Amino acid sequence: VLGYFQVVWPLNRQPVPLPKDMSLWPSVDIFVPTYNEDLNVVKNTIYASLGIDWPKDKLNIWILDDGGREEFRQFAQNVGVK
Repeated sequence: VLGYFQVVWPLNRQPVPLPKDMSLWPSVDIFVPTYNEDLNVVKNTIYASLGIDWPKDKLNIWILDDGGREEFRQFAQNVGVK
């Protein structure tokens, strides 16, 4: 019975509207973890993340690569992600 309330209660929450002044919006971090992923797969995810409708100065995208591969580092630097 308690589990029911844990699941249902969040469904009744109303979204809080963002202020009109974008400088008051929160910053958003997007983490893209990889593990032996091909760079082309990660590129699609990063490009989609860059296309999010959010102020660019408040959007941080991180590639979390398991091997520290140089091609990933170069790609991240070229597109401006961390």
